[in-house]
Amino acid sequence: MSTDHDRLISDEIEQSERTRNEPLPADAPFTQPNRNHSSVLTVRLSSDMHDELIRLGKDLDVPPSTLARGFIAEGLAANEHNSVTAMLSKLESDLRRLRGLVIG
Repeated sequence: MSTDHDRLISDEIEQSERTRNEPLPADAPFTQPNRNHSSVLTVRLSSDMHDELIRLGKDLDVPPSTLARGFIAEGLAANEHNSVTAMLSKLESDLRRLRGLVIG
């Protein structure tokens, strides 16, 4: 089962990379799902922490604000119920991040 799952993830990553610079279909809806339900939080970071966030974001091709939001979400999730579902979700997130670093 794990091999099938790994192959599916690998296939999706490859498909995504092959089509990453192609335009979206004309009928693709534009959405901002969290736009109406989000709040702004201002945080103070040391220069080193800020620089590292920028560098990591560039390495992963992710805006630093998205990266920071992901780190905050992971930290909050780590304090949620230690259910099997929550642990699998964290494992999948960590696996995606690791694959991004290894496959690049």
